[in-house]
Amino acid sequence: PGGDHAARKPVWSAVGALQEYFPDEMPGLAMERLGLPETEVRTLMALVAKRINAPRTTSVGRWFDAVAALTGLCRVSTFEGQAAMRLEWAVDPGQAGAPPYPFDLHPGADGLEANLRNTLIAILQDLRNGQPAGLIATRFHHTLAALALAMARHQPEHQVILSGGCFQNRYLTECCIDRLRAGGFVPYWHQLVPPNDGGLSLGQAWVAATL
Repeated sequence: PGGDHAARKPVWSAVGALQEYFPDEMPGLAMERLGLPETEVRTLMALVAKRINAPRTTSVGRWFDAVAALTGLCRVSTFEGQAAMRLEWAVDPGQAGAPPYPFDLHPGADGLEANLRNTLIAILQDLRNGQPAGLIATRFHHTLAALALAMARHQPEHQVILSGGCFQNRYLTECCIDRLRAGGFVPYWHQLVPPNDGGLSLGQAWVAATL
């Protein structure tokens, strides 16, 4: 909900995720876990239900926003990527062996799709049990790395390219590299060109120059 503005309001991404997976428990769940007033929650729910300025997104960045908001690490961003950065900074080095959260893969219209409903259920349970944000942040990173490996195993290739703004996150990148290598894959990641909009702009310029 909110379209591009959701990047500055991580709580809105959290509301979108909660509404997608737990529509019957809204708005109480959002008020309890995000501290939002009922009027705002119901307005956001209406936007989602009517698809008014509430596009569906495949952006992993919005999941970083949602988890950062749920854990209380960042509910309103003052600059782009702040929520994701705080979630990365919250990673607990002492929890390097923490297991990933559960998730599901299923065939979609454009290939495999990841369903993170069970991930969200487990995160909410950890929050109810009083688990620290550092543990949740660590397990969430491990979940994304496990998801990358699981998706790679459904492909015929053994070379895996890691790209996109989320791979500015060093911990996530290293987790994915380690898991993919352990699974027998050859990962590639950015060395000289940034994985976010900077790399995208360079690619666009290259395409334009070849036309």
